[in-house]
Amino acid sequence: MYQNNRTSLFGLMVAAMIAFGAAAPALAKPKAVDGEPEIVRDGQDTLGRDKYLQIFNLPEQKIEPWEMSIASAFWLLGGDGRVIPASKITVTCPISREGKVEYGCGIAGERTAEEYRAFDAARAFGMLPRPGDYRKLEKWYGKGGLFSGKPWAHYRRLEYTVSLPELTAPIVDLESGELINQELISTVVDLSSTRRLAYPARALRRDIGGLQTIQCQIQQDYSIICRQTAFNPSEHAGLFAPSAKRLFGIQKAKPELPDGTDTRGLRFETTARYAIN
Repeated sequence: MYQNNRTSLFGLMVAAMIAFGAAAPALAKPKAVDGEPEIVRDGQDTLGRDKYLQIFNLPEQKIEPWEMSIASAFWLLGGDGRVIPASKITVTCPISREGKVEYGCGIAGERTAEEYRAFDAARAFGMLPRPGDYRKLEKWYGKGGLFSGKPWAHYRRLEYTVSLPELTAPIVDLESGELINQELISTVVDLSSTRRLAYPARALRRDIGGLQTIQCQIQQDYSIICRQTAFNPSEHAGLFAPSAKRLFGIQKAKPELPDGTDTRGLRFETTARYAIN
């Protein structure tokens, strides 16, 4: 009897949902405010009603070449010396209901892996334009709720074309160079950075910790490239490897050891322990 009641209740819910969709009124097309781009139909929502889109544009942007440390260029472009040709791409960014340009900007259409690398590098260094705020929208269905018949608060996005400069990846060999001890390297590099490593979110959620071994190399501009070489327990190495990449951030090593040895090309190892208290 109980099972039959549950089945009947489920049937009533399904019927109500179908009736709900059928009864939902068509929403009026929203109108653009004076001076704003036209609002156009862009498909339908799950209830079969029209959705609307408004696209804002910026003038074409041209990005000039910018300075990157060898370490930054290595992580963004690779370390094989490849030349990434200049390119022109279209960038799209969602605009929130509050009128903010969100961080989810991406490239429109299919592009090459090298174009994505150049775009990611420009974005990482803040080279893309930062437009001001746009008009704040009302709630999705306007005052009066779902059945008000008032306009759907349309979706908006920002689009613009940007010309990216030619970029060249550095040539990096992380296996070369003398490996020196921590006592010496501590005179030219602030090793306290290991205490500021970000705990990987997936590992944190799963209550996973361990000991990470990190090997670093000082570059020709004294920036520092690091990578994970071991993790204990080894089965969790993949969770923690990305955190080692930018261990020293924008920090640069001092040019010489106390005995006058040039630090460029030197390698050193350090460790980081991840534990959930």
